[in-house]
Amino acid sequence: MSKRKRYIYNKDELKFEEYRVSPKKVVSTVLKVFLYCSGAALALYLLLTFVLDTPSEKKLRRENKYIGRTYDEMVERADMLHNTVQSLEYRDKGIYEQIFNSEPPDFMQRDTVVNYACLDSLYESRIVHETFLKCGMLSIQAAHNRTTIGNISLRMAYLGDSVRRIPSILPIRRFSIASTGASVGKKVNPFLKTVTDHEGIDLLAPIGTDVLATATGVVIAVSNSKSGFGKAVTISHGNGLSTFYCHLNDILVRRGQKITQGDVIGRVGNSGTSFAPHLHYAVFRDGVVQDPVNYFFADLDGKGYREMLLIATNTGQSLD
Repeated sequence: MSKRKRYIYNKDELKFEEYRVSPKKVVSTVLKVFLYCSGAALALYLLLTFVLDTPSEKKLRRENKYIGRTYDEMVERADMLHNTVQSLEYRDKGIYEQIFNSEPPDFMQRDTVVNYACLDSLYESRIVHETFLKCGMLSIQAAHNRTTIGNISLRMAYLGDSVRRIPSILPIRRFSIASTGASVGKKVNPFLKTVTDHEGIDLLAPIGTDVLATATGVVIAVSNSKSGFGKAVTISHGNGLSTFYCHLNDILVRRGQKITQGDVIGRVGNSGTSFAPHLHYAVFRDGVVQDPVNYFFADLDGKGYREMLLIATNTGQSLD
C-alpha cells in the first residue's frame, strides 16, 4: 500500500504543492519539544521541592516541630526549677540563721573535680598552659595560707598561755564523730515530744568515760540535782567564755578549784533528766550560747569538722 502524500497551498503561486519536511525544520521541532519537556520537568521539580513535601519530609517537619515545642517546655521547666531551688536556698538560709544564729555550712567541694575523659582530646600545649595556670593559682593560695598561718602564730604568741583559756578541744578523749548527737537549736525533747531550745551538744559515750575540761579556768558552779541537768559542772575561762558539763555520773572537782585544759573533771553518766548515757556540753560567750562544734578546732581537721557539723545539725531529737 503506497504512502499518502500531503499537499499544501502556495499562496504566492496560487497552487498546491507536495509537502516536504526539511532537515532544518526537523531539528528545530526536536529542539522545541526538548526545551518544552525540560521546562516542564524543571517546573515539576521545583514544585515538588519547594511547595510539596515528600512523606519523609513531612515526618521530619513534624518531628522538628515536636522537638522545638519540647525544648521550649524543658527550658521553661529548667528556669522554674532554678528559681525554685534559689528560693528554697534563700528560705533555708533564713531558717538556719534564725535557729542557729550563724551562716549555714557549705559542704560543696569546689575545684576538686577533674574531667579526665577530655584529657585525651587536649593538645600538649593546652595541657601545659592549664597546668601552669593551676600551679599559679595554687602558689597564690599557698602564699595566702602561709600568711594566714603566720598571723595565727603571731596572735598565739601574743596571747601566750591565755590560748589555753579558749575551749578548743573535745571534752571526751578519742571521741568518735559517729557518736555525735544533737547540737544547738530547735530539737525534739525525748520525753515531752515537743520542740524546745537545745543549748549545747550531746556527745554519746559509755558511763564512766572521763570528761575533760576544754580550757583552763576556774570551777564556778557544781550541781548534784536529781532532775534537769543532773550532776553538772560549770567552768569560767575569762573573757566572757564559760563551759557547762552535765548528766555526769561522778564529779571530780569542787567549786573554786583552778582547772587546766585537759584535766579530768568528771565522768560520763545518765543523771538528771537524760534519755541515755551521754555528756551534754555547752559553750557560752557573754551569757549567749554558742555552737560547740565551732570550738573543737584543736582536735578536728576539716573533714572531721564537716562530718560532726553535718551530724549535729541534722539530728532532730536531743537526749535531754
